[in-house]
Amino acid sequence: SLIGACFWFSIPSGGTRAVRRTSPQRALRLPGIPFLLLVSLGYMTAFYGCYAFFGEGIRRSLDLGPGGAGLYVLAYGAGFGLAGICIGKIAPRLGHRYLASVLAAISVTYLSWRFAIDHAAAAFLASFLWGFLNQFGLNALLVMLNRRAADARGAVMGLNTAVTYGAVFAGPFFLGPVYEWGDYAAVSTVAGLAVAAGCLAVLTKGASLFSD
Repeated sequence: SLIGACFWFSIPSGGTRAVRRTSPQRALRLPGIPFLLLVSLGYMTAFYGCYAFFGEGIRRSLDLGPGGAGLYVLAYGAGFGLAGICIGKIAPRLGHRYLASVLAAISVTYLSWRFAIDHAAAAFLASFLWGFLNQFGLNALLVMLNRRAADARGAVMGLNTAVTYGAVFAGPFFLGPVYEWGDYAAVSTVAGLAVAAGCLAVLTKGASLFSD
C-alpha cells in the first residue's frame, strides 16, 4: 500500500494524454519485435535453467553447506547490483553489435563453469561475472524492445513479461534432465550454447533489423 501511495503522489498533476491501446497481435507485427522476444526467450530459459540448480550445484561440487553456497549467490547479486550502478551511461549506444557482444560474453561465462565449478575462488569470480554481465544482457534486451515498440510499449513489455515467466518454467523443465544426467557444468554448458545461438542469430539477422 505504501509503494502504491508513493506512485500515486508521483503522478504529474497536469493530466495525461490519452494513449491508444495496442493488441499483442499488432505488437507482434512490429519489425524486430518477434525476433527480440525469441532471443529473450532463449536467454531467459538459459538463465532460469542455470539459476534453478546453481546453489545445489555449488554445494555438490565444493562440498559446502547451505551457508557456504549462499556466499556464491551473494557474489552473483553483488555483480548484478554493481552493474546496475554502472549501466546508465551506455544505453544511448546500444545496437545489435553491442547486444551480440554481451551475449557472447555471457555465453563464455556459462561455458567457463566447466572449469570453475571445482575451484572455490574461480567459482566465486564466475558467480560475480555472471551477475555483472546478466544485468547488461537484460538491459540491452529491454532497451532494444522499447526502441522498436514505438507507441506499443505496454503491449511489447507485456509480451516480454509473458516470455520471461514462460522461461521460469521452461528453464528447469528442459535443463533438469541435464542436471540429473550430468552435473551443474553440463547444465551451464547447454545454457552457454543456447546463448551462443542467440548471439549468432543477432549477428546474422540484426544488421537487417536494427541500426547501430
